[in-house]
Amino acid sequence: MTYFHSVLDSPEQVQSWLTDTWRPNTTAAAGATEFRIDIDEPPGGPVVIRVAGNVDAGTVPVLSACLRESVLTGHSVVVDLLDVPFLGCPGFAALHDTATDLSAQRCRLTVAASAEVRSILRRIGLGAAVPCFATVAAAFHGARAPQRCAGRQDPISSIGPGRPAGQSAAR
Repeated sequence: MTYFHSVLDSPEQVQSWLTDTWRPNTTAAAGATEFRIDIDEPPGGPVVIRVAGNVDAGTVPVLSACLRESVLTGHSVVVDLLDVPFLGCPGFAALHDTATDLSAQRCRLTVAASAEVRSILRRIGLGAAVPCFATVAAAFHGARAPQRCAGRQDPISSIGPGRPAGQSAAR
């Protein structure tokens, strides 16, 4: 069973329906990606939530519950969406809601995602609220960095020191 160590001290107290590998009740179609959420809560650092599989109407309730629980830790949160082939509108809404809740606690939500998801976040105007990076390491460092005023730095388009334009860090 997956749980946040800072919220509960013993697995016996956990009454959550989130498991290490959560499978929806429906039978997956041939070739479909299995949905999975893994949580890593390093001491004193941002919580890292790794998501794999499609985030759609059937799986977003699990992701939303996990994100709501992550707000209770009092730490910033990194969401790794690099293994998510599809992220539907409810998934974007869940990320935005979590970013808003964390911001009220002076914490932040950052995302590691594919170029396509980063582009969508920018186009729909969530890039400032949900900073998105090409790697988990960059998202982790972004979550630990002091918050900046909106518009001062756009992590979606920032390349970083030492890299020629058009190249990004390897995953």
